[in-house]
Amino acid sequence: VPRSLAFYAPAAAPHEYLLCGLGDGKLLYFPLPTAEDAAPVLGAPKAVPLATQPLSLVAYTADDGEPLVFCCSERPALVHASAGQLLFSSVNLPAAHALAPFSCDALPGCLAAADEESLLLGNVLSPARRSGGGSYRRPQVSTYRLGEQPRRIAPLPTRRALALLTSAGERAVPGGEETERYKLRVFDDSSFAELASAHLLPDEAGLSILVSGLGEEEAAEAAAGSSVGGLGGGGGGGYIVVGTAHILPDEPEPTSGRILVFELQEGSLELRHEAAVRGAVYSLAELSSGLLLAGVNNKLQLFEWEAGAPRLALRAEHCGHILVLYVQARADFILVGDLMKSITLLQWSAGELTELARDVNANWMTAVAFLDDDTFLGAENALNLFAARKRADAPTEEERGRLEVVCEFHLGEFVNRFR
Repeated sequence: VPRSLAFYAPAAAPHEYLLCGLGDGKLLYFPLPTAEDAAPVLGAPKAVPLATQPLSLVAYTADDGEPLVFCCSERPALVHASAGQLLFSSVNLPAAHALAPFSCDALPGCLAAADEESLLLGNVLSPARRSGGGSYRRPQVSTYRLGEQPRRIAPLPTRRALALLTSAGERAVPGGEETERYKLRVFDDSSFAELASAHLLPDEAGLSILVSGLGEEEAAEAAAGSSVGGLGGGGGGGYIVVGTAHILPDEPEPTSGRILVFELQEGSLELRHEAAVRGAVYSLAELSSGLLLAGVNNKLQLFEWEAGAPRLALRAEHCGHILVLYVQARADFILVGDLMKSITLLQWSAGELTELARDVNANWMTAVAFLDDDTFLGAENALNLFAARKRADAPTEEERGRLEVVCEFHLGEFVNRFR
């Protein structure tokens, strides 16, 4: 629910903005139309979570002439601009429920900030002055002690939470052999209070995590006649999907694992479904149609979520890999990063997974990503980046089946994720 509005006209940005503070602590900002725009309509809004309580916006001018907007809440923040972009900086106040410019001979250019118990007179230095004249100041970092090793993380936006796979050493008896025990933990993304947790089996390792609606949002929107697209690509749904492997001492490579589908309830994680697979689930991804992709040892498997059952049903699989370590999806296209066989482009069409092209070079992949439908980015263990493109215009089918490497760059650093 909108609670406060303010106009912001920064000198360093190409647009003026309409800021809207919401009751849940989010800030929406809309680019205002310029004189060159054909139609006087607001641009698409962007949302920034600043607090958990309603925001009250106060626009004012700093003592150096820089226009600023102060966001009052239990976590005060300052809106400013640099290099044509809006920036959001925290303010070292425990809370500020109201703010107003207050200037007199004794306190020129002062601000009055009030919370439930006190009134504070002071000033907020502009970010440029706080950083010694530069455009950016040093960010404030808060540390939360997990007490365990974080392994994977995924945001749960619908619940304003973070889902983490963690591990910690445990001993069955004092002085005995230490074993690693994995756990799924969910935290509030603002306060970092733990909302729920669930242990995996003693011999089970959590290898991948995905937050997804599993197509249920799309089905609900279609039934309601909504024109809004679904949550393809993962990250916006209400289920937490975890891929695991059973680690046994006599197996050089895991031969069994599970795909677990959890749903966050009040104070607990409910296991909605578990699917046994023949291998380690190294990666998970979601197609735009709500289908679930899983890299299981040397296979890419595609599952469909049947909400009525509920269960995951295997619909298709693609073989011919060494280990499917990384999977990315874009519309119906799928990019696979292999342990040794570089990248492969697949397509889900007519109920089948079809290989379109592959990189014939032997790269040990550490991360993959789509740049667009025809261009792909990869990182490998020799600390290099490369880009490859699909050769749709090649004259022969053999040439079209090979990806062309169009760019290579030695980064000199290990890359484990593209965002």
